Amino acid sequence: MIARPRHVYGLDVAGGRATVIRMDRSGRSDVLARDIDFGGNDGWSAVAGKIMAEQVAGVASVAAAIPAYDGFFRAVEAPFSSEKKARLVFPSLLDVQIPLPLEQCAAVFVGLGTTSAGLVRAMAVAAPRDKVKERFVALNAGGVDPEWLVHESLPLWSWAQKAHPSEGNRSRVVLYLGRDRTVAVAGDDGGPRATTGVRMVWMPADQNASSDKLLVRLKQFLAGAFHDKGGDEPEYIVAGPLAREGAESLKDALSASAVNWKVVDQPELFMASALAGYIVKPDKWTENLRQGDLAHRNTTLRQAREHDRVCALLVMASIAIVVACGVARYTVAGHHDELQTLNRKLAAEITGIASVPRGQEVFLVGRHLDESAMNYRAFQDWLTPSAYPEFSRVVRQAHARNIALDTLSIRPGSMLIRGRGTDWNDPDHLTRTLSQDGWKVDIERDDVGADERIPFVVRAQR
Repeated sequence: MIARPRHVYGLDVAGGRATVIRMDRSGRSDVLARDIDFGGNDGWSAVAGKIMAEQVAGVASVAAAIPAYDGFFRAVEAPFSSEKKARLVFPSLLDVQIPLPLEQCAAVFVGLGTTSAGLVRAMAVAAPRDKVKERFVALNAGGVDPEWLVHESLPLWSWAQKAHPSEGNRSRVVLYLGRDRTVAVAGDDGGPRATTGVRMVWMPADQNASSDKLLVRLKQFLAGAFHDKGGDEPEYIVAGPLAREGAESLKDALSASAVNWKVVDQPELFMASALAGYIVKPDKWTENLRQGDLAHRNTTLRQAREHDRVCALLVMASIAIVVACGVARYTVAGHHDELQTLNRKLAAEITGIASVPRGQEVFLVGRHLDESAMNYRAFQDWLTPSAYPEFSRVVRQAHARNIALDTLSIRPGSMLIRGRGTDWNDPDHLTRTLSQDGWKVDIERDDVGADERIPFVVRAQR
């Protein structure tokens, strides 16, 4: 684990303006800069100099965000109950869900949990490597070099949960009304389940086509995020520099009730506070996209120091073990021959070899098990049911509803369908018979594309 510095700076930069919150380990925060010209001459040089000096001294870290529209946010579920095994397959599961090779992205997996079926589920957060580089290069040009670059949806959600806890397993939407973008994160007590970010702003004083288009996008996003929640209205947490003037009109436009609509105190400071609190008070949603060769030098140094400390502890433990072994060696020697004889006897019973050579027990038993598994595999494959009937049924149903299928992968126990429908409910019609047959179905929809179709992804498990 990387040692945390004494305090963290949350840096919110948008539209050429910067807001900075300084938060210590206890959670106490101060406003270092509020809505000033980023890289300009209205005091920013002094702010950047103070931050950089504390970074060099190793007493502070800086956290900044990558816009949601520059990243990917996907749910992944591994067909295992083991977290260790699940982590090994998560990258492959994410690779088929994003429009570019995973090798070209920085990716993390957060919020690991277990489903009702006992499988391991996580949220995959990724961004193209060139976007990550582009972001910290732009911040470098303003005189700061953040150790932490995070997908903005995660700190928004995490800080809203800490600063404004919800009661029970309520659906919740965190809305960020920025000067250059709008972000929405939807979820419940289990964590965020979907997010969207657009380069449009809510301008209530001057309603125009952009505001109308943003409203349509938000309504589509909310319908997709809570399609399985029935008619219950979610709770809204509203923040951002435009929240003071725009929240009330947006509430009316979304037909949200006042009891479920909360504008945070000092909404223009919320993003910077969320970024600082995301590091100071980490949880299972805390991860950093600056990893590997993209990592900040301070992060690398802290990891090296932690590695050296662990190595020193291991050396001390090793010395203690050597001393203990010296005392115990004579006791152990008395049992060794007895155990060796028993080991050879067990190996002979398993393999059928009358006399197993000393020292070859594990090797011979392992080879025997491998050969047995290979001989059984053909019989097991013969028993595996064909996936063709399911394949044929899905294709016929898609054709009947004029659904374009881009990807259809069906195995006896899992299914992946990627397509584009003409109606928001097309995936539900397509999967109704699957649910009736005992498949566990998860549907994700995206915004309407240029071809006026609604992209969707269906993942099903037996």
